[in-house]
Amino acid sequence: ALDWATHCAALSQYYLTKCDFATTRHLLCCTDAILNQLHSTAKDGPSEKLEEQTASIKRCWGKYAIELLKYSKLKLLENADKPDQKDLLKTLDLPSEFQFHLPTEVYDLNEAEKSAITSNPALDFEQAKKIFLKGQTILNECKNYFILDGFVSDHCEIVRDLSELYSVLLFFEEDLDRRCKMQKRRLDLLIPI
Repeated sequence: ALDWATHCAALSQYYLTKCDFATTRHLLCCTDAILNQLHSTAKDGPSEKLEEQTASIKRCWGKYAIELLKYSKLKLLENADKPDQKDLLKTLDLPSEFQFHLPTEVYDLNEAEKSAITSNPALDFEQAKKIFLKGQTILNECKNYFILDGFVSDHCEIVRDLSELYSVLLFFEEDLDRRCKMQKRRLDLLIPI
């Protein structure tokens, strides 16, 4: 099952490069459902391998949040001069390209989907902030597993992802003072590494 979760996460990254956020989200929710089941059935607690794979797969959610905010920014810029926003509305609630049918008596996909990041692009700061906060929470959890002393490359990449998450959120923030504070947070993240 752990290999299956890893393959789903890898496949999700393929769909992420195609900006198919609905399919990427579905695949990541499937991995979460599988990992939750593995954690709940692990005797004597989760193994070190399961913990590391879980943290690695969770990093995909961070990349997803970054790419979704970048895509949102691009779509808003493309439609800035258009009087009607029909093109933006076409990007909302798109279906997944395919659905995995996990056995519901074993895996709780509904629970994973409830807590997952949306697949809709952000159209304003409040929507962008929700995506940002979920991505930030996940990346901070991963950073706590991939500590600097032992996982240098992984830790540094996660910190760069957190910085990029702030960078993309800046586009949606209109208040100059808060934008400056976000830039300061980015700097505070990057200085230690």
